[in-house]
Amino acid sequence: MNLVIQFLLTISVVNILSSENSHSKEQLFYDAVRLESSGNIAEAIKTYEKALSEASSANLHGNLANLYYLNDKYGKSILHYRKALLLEPDNRDFQANLDHVCKVAKVSTPNNGMSQALKGFPKDSWKVLLAIIFWSGLLIICFMFYRRFSTKSITALSCCWMALNLLFTYFIYQSAKRRDIMERTVVALNPSSVSENNSSTDIQLRKFAAKTSSANSSVRFGETLIVDKSGSGTLQTHQSQGTQNWLLVSTQDKRRKGWVLEDEVGWLTRN
Repeated sequence: MNLVIQFLLTISVVNILSSENSHSKEQLFYDAVRLESSGNIAEAIKTYEKALSEASSANLHGNLANLYYLNDKYGKSILHYRKALLLEPDNRDFQANLDHVCKVAKVSTPNNGMSQALKGFPKDSWKVLLAIIFWSGLLIICFMFYRRFSTKSITALSCCWMALNLLFTYFIYQSAKRRDIMERTVVALNPSSVSENNSSTDIQLRKFAAKTSSANSSVRFGETLIVDKSGSGTLQTHQSQGTQNWLLVSTQDKRRKGWVLEDEVGWLTRN
């Protein structure tokens, strides 16, 4: 009996804490909206950022992107519009706003690189379908051999079966490739100490992981970069003295490459 009471009390405490946590997130969102409507953009941004540290949603990212745009932070605006579109890929308002900010920032609109059908179809689903097609097809072919179907029928079915296996294997490969690139995608941002509306709108791509290094090239705030991988498959990073973390990045067309500080970019799939 005591165990039952303890179990019920534990459930009640968990529910209360969960309810309070949910209320806290909603309160932060409403506080941010109130600050935004009163014109206090800086405090509204801080409040939205705090809300995002507890829970992520497309509306939160979208509202924050709007404020960063109003505050001339085009790189951060582009980053959060893209985060919002990851959560709601069909939202036309987010896409239109992203296109507009990219035009203002003078950077190309990011290319998603996959069809809408593949966007909404997880890699594991392709694996399940491939397994079903493989085993069901194999069983049917074995059955046809056992029942002595004509060679022509067995050959035709076998060709279709192999083609479907190859097609779904290709889908799995493309899905895995897209996920890998997405997890290594970053957006060039300005350091918080520098305004994006001053004369400098570039991030230096350095030859070596050091601030004293000369630059190979540069990218504008809001440009998409991909973090390179080493031969072992790990991210190309370097930690210099002073615990500064560096990333080796390249542009999507692979024409420009160099080292950037991690605080000069924002991760697309990380908070």
